[in-house]
Amino acid sequence: MKTVSSFSGILGLFFIILTVWSGAAFGGNQALENEIKYYITIFEGENPQLQHDAIGELSWKGISDPRIYDLMEVQLLRGYGERGRAIVEQMSWLAKGMALSGLEKYRQTLEKVAADAPTQKLRKHANTALERLVNYQRWNPVISQGVGDMTEGDIDRRRALNLLQASEGALIRLGGKRTYFKYWGDEQLLEAAKDKLLQDYKISGLDSTHIDALAWLCKALGRSGKPSYKVVLEEVADNSKYGKITRYAKNNAKYIK
Repeated sequence: MKTVSSFSGILGLFFIILTVWSGAAFGGNQALENEIKYYITIFEGENPQLQHDAIGELSWKGISDPRIYDLMEVQLLRGYGERGRAIVEQMSWLAKGMALSGLEKYRQTLEKVAADAPTQKLRKHANTALERLVNYQRWNPVISQGVGDMTEGDIDRRRALNLLQASEGALIRLGGKRTYFKYWGDEQLLEAAKDKLLQDYKISGLDSTHIDALAWLCKALGRSGKPSYKVVLEEVADNSKYGKITRYAKNNAKYIK
């Protein structure tokens, strides 16, 4: 009996260690693992609208877990040779989605689709996905920095903060949109948006993506309704060399009483 009891204790300890190790494999954050499982469930199914929405979310999540993207790949390889309007639309979304992984393992599949798909639309989206794949190799580590230390309610906030503090216009724009649509009352994120706007709007030679990103920051600050940001927006409107930024700063300053 003692031997059985000892064995049971050792077995129990083994499962505890295994559980801890499994958590560590995902940054020790069960909230992140639950999020990944949520997307796995979506791509195990075949609901186009749910998958489109999920791909939109994954564009700013910084998730590279292949368990999600392997499922996209299976569906893409199964359907890319068809010509129906709805299936071509869905395959185009899946190609765009795979790019968000930032993982080289999907390059061969995307190249195959770009070369062999029977419709120009899908070939075009696959080629665009190949370009974005390279971008997300850089972007996902930036977006996901520090999220493993966050609780469930703070994970997306941390991602938004990372986006606002990024150097590339495409990421700043994602952060501006997240702040405008969801976090327009969040003081920390609004301050990050303000700091980024004041830091970047005087830089010479900004490209159109970066200019658009700063316009989104103006919108986020304006939507907050906070008087302290009216002064910031008026300063930007008076001093910006970029017409679009000037317009958005001026118009959004008017929203703040």
